[in-house]
Amino acid sequence: MKIIIDEGHKGFLFRNGAFVKMLGAGKYRTFGGNKILLGEIGKGRIVVEKLNLLLFEKDEAFRACTLCERVKNGEISLHFVDGVLFEVLQAGKYYFWKESGEHTFLHVDLSSTEVKEASRPRRRRHRDRGGGTVETEASASHWASATCTEPQRGETRQSTLR
Repeated sequence: MKIIIDEGHKGFLFRNGAFVKMLGAGKYRTFGGNKILLGEIGKGRIVVEKLNLLLFEKDEAFRACTLCERVKNGEISLHFVDGVLFEVLQAGKYYFWKESGEHTFLHVDLSSTEVKEASRPRRRRHRDRGGGTVETEASASHWASATCTEPQRGETRQSTLR
């Protein structure tokens, strides 16, 4: 069977039900017990047909293309993509494609009412769209706390992040 993996997708080759390797864009032929599952490169977390992603950790190409974020029990993590809040992560282990943008994470301890300086986003190393490797770290002023005002009748709620 002929499989075409388009740009913006990755393929995961299985032989007789066992994971073999990750595949990039291109044309592939499968024979016998081979099967290719597809995953889309998006800004959100990686999902491949409800498989446990720990299967893919042994593949060097997968580890090189992804970053892993662990959120402990009792905390949440604010996931920013290219400096914009994308989602809130609960306790667990998540994988993201490095090439889908600059990922930063702000961990918030749920047992505390304050976001402490030590909880600033972690530095992330990733490959930029041009193929170079870059390190990123947000400045403290960028991650100033959010301010919110209660709406009056007929007004909308206004929130700002500095």
